[in-house]
Amino acid sequence: MPEDVKDNVAKDTEEGKAAAANSEKADFKKLDADEIVKPYIDRITKEQAKKNDYKSKYEDALKEIDQLRNNNGKSAKEITEEDERQKEYEQLKKTNAELKAQIERSNAIKDVNGIFKKADLNIDDNVLNMVVDNDANVTASNAKAIIELVNKSREEGRNSILKGQTPKVGGDKLKTPEDDLKHALGL
Repeated sequence: MPEDVKDNVAKDTEEGKAAAANSEKADFKKLDADEIVKPYIDRITKEQAKKNDYKSKYEDALKEIDQLRNNNGKSAKEITEEDERQKEYEQLKKTNAELKAQIERSNAIKDVNGIFKKADLNIDDNVLNMVVDNDANVTASNAKAIIELVNKSREEGRNSILKGQTPKVGGDKLKTPEDDLKHALGL
């Protein structure tokens, strides 16, 4: 190879190396630090999330273990089922008590109505509901008060009718059936 060509090749090679060095500097300046760090940040974030997830699962497992120790080895499912049965039992007890109270009230109303029938009183259901109370003594005193009130009203009404005045005949003469007939015929 001639010397000229060697010098040109050497110059080209040096220029190529210089140009390559300049382009690397230019590429280095163009690189964004956020883009380089972003995959690492994403990976660290994912690992932290997994770590926190494992930590919460671990804490839940410890709580369940403590709960099992406190509940004589019963599982959470058994405890839940037992709680549901207990709630259902309490609800049934409450319903049973309400039904018993309704039956007792109904029987008390029937008994009081029978008492009123014996006293020749026909009492409306609304009044019966007012008279009947949960306490039998109060119910008896209420029924007695109603009977006394009605008897007193009857006596006062009877006395006012008996106390009335005698009717007086109006006019000068007494009318006879013949007079009514003449009057009806227009005579």
